[in-house]
Amino acid sequence: MNDSLKKLCVKIVETDGLAACLDKSLKGRSKEICDEYGVKAAASAKKADLAEKAEAAVMEGAKAFLAGEGRAYADSFGEIAVGGARIQDDSDEKIMTLYRRGLVFFAEDGDAAKVIVPADIRDIASGAAHSHTSSKEAISEALEITPEERNTHRSEVQKKEADTDRTVQETEIIRYARSLSNIYGVYPVTQLKQVLDMNYGKALSPNEIMDALEKVGAEDHIYIDNKYVVSDLLPDPEAYNVILGSLQQGDTYYVVNKEEIDEYDEGVILDDGITYKFFRNYLIRKTGSEEKADEVMMAFFMAAMRDSAPAVLLEISVDHGIKFDDSDDFNSLISLYTNWYYGLHTWFCKGYKPEMLIIDKMQTRNIKLPANVNPMKHVKVGRNDKCPCGSGKKYKACCGRD
Repeated sequence: MNDSLKKLCVKIVETDGLAACLDKSLKGRSKEICDEYGVKAAASAKKADLAEKAEAAVMEGAKAFLAGEGRAYADSFGEIAVGGARIQDDSDEKIMTLYRRGLVFFAEDGDAAKVIVPADIRDIASGAAHSHTSSKEAISEALEITPEERNTHRSEVQKKEADTDRTVQETEIIRYARSLSNIYGVYPVTQLKQVLDMNYGKALSPNEIMDALEKVGAEDHIYIDNKYVVSDLLPDPEAYNVILGSLQQGDTYYVVNKEEIDEYDEGVILDDGITYKFFRNYLIRKTGSEEKADEVMMAFFMAAMRDSAPAVLLEISVDHGIKFDDSDDFNSLISLYTNWYYGLHTWFCKGYKPEMLIIDKMQTRNIKLPANVNPMKHVKVGRNDKCPCGSGKKYKACCGRD
């Protein structure tokens, strides 16, 4: 890393907010940001005071900038934050423009610098790009929407009819795109090319892929928004921005093989493994019917895809008429839900199953694991043990039946 770039780097991490980034930057750097926004501060001002003044100025300035001349930058914040952008020198004028305004920061990363977007700045950019709504509102809206109502929420590009005049190759590209949407939820077109290159057996150019995606329509159950492929289970940009916002810098997408492409072509998979049976049987008892249990199961699946907090799970339960005897009963639901979703290909993990990832990393997410839950440790259940679904029956007479 050259000396000039190294001087710009500050010791920050991905989760730091703007105030922490400013506080950890050099005093001279904070003064520069203050000057950018016309903040008056005494030369002898303490760094913490300077950072506080700078934070208020940057936040106000960022709103004005991203709503006006900087609107073209808005969509890039999520990409920078999620993609772990690197910069070798200070020649990238776009990133340097954002840096000088205090909207991004650099952290040392080997011979390069990693670009950090503070969470609160990312939120503002998200609002500028997609009429931002809260995660809770977006999740609730997505869970409540019916297939018949989806078209009222989609943009015109989502509503268009598919071009049926497709070549065999274009049909296969769209099939891959649809399968990946069921595993990733939302993902960049570059990821589609990577999976195609690995599995399709023929190197395709970006133009060939984009030409095929131009023929996507509503009946394909995906839509293309800018450079992202999005599942139609995410009805609008506000909903899928929740997924983008939850992805962490430096994450990589799960590598999907051809067998999984075939498997996920028909839709999302809730899994029919043993943890699925435990959770579903619990919901059948709570709702009184298999049909209602499956409806709630799908709602919980969508919550899992979005990394929803326990409060959202409680809302889903109440909305579907599930009543809990006490806090232990609700904890049982959380335990069964957590063990189930740790085995799902999850959107907020970029298609990875949470059980594939480091447990410490997963515990920084919204879900706080109950004390008795460790999804990384698969406990064997004896035939005569009490069934984990909570029915009170022996395992062999409940979920263990063939």
